Amino acid sequence: MSEIHLKTLLALIFPFMLATSLFIIIWIKKKKFIVSQIFMNFYIAFFTLNQNIFSKLFELINCQSFTFDESSSESFLKNYLGIQCYDHFHFIWIFAIIIPFFIFYGLIVPASTIYFSYYKRNELKIESNIIKYDFLMRQMFIWKNSSLWFI
Repeated sequence: MSEIHLKTLLALIFPFMLATSLFIIIWIKKKKFIVSQIFMNFYIAFFTLNQNIFSKLFELINCQSFTFDESSSESFLKNYLGIQCYDHFHFIWIFAIIIPFFIFYGLIVPASTIYFSYYKRNELKIESNIIKYDFLMRQMFIWKNSSLWFI
């Protein structure tokens, strides 16, 4: 297993590790099991690391073909030319790691975020929950802080 494969695996499981460690810390403090905290910790970790996760996945499928003579050409990973593409090991990585995590991180996590937001939409009407995020509105609208308009 090469360096890029190890870095990709760590990038893929890091949101799970971070969410688990945050959940354990919260559980030790409060002594109760709250499922919504697990989801919230995972979503925060995922959306924070989203760009890194997908860039690592794309690095493992970004191949470049080289022609050595007229009859033979081989493909190698573009950023790691020591790793050959489209051999048995590369296909195992594509079908066992890359495609399932693309489906999970690209479809399932965003769809579950939309589902849970829709499911919990009535809780957003509670004034105490709105007050949690009030500081952003005050920054943008009351004080006309233009630096926050990218949100």
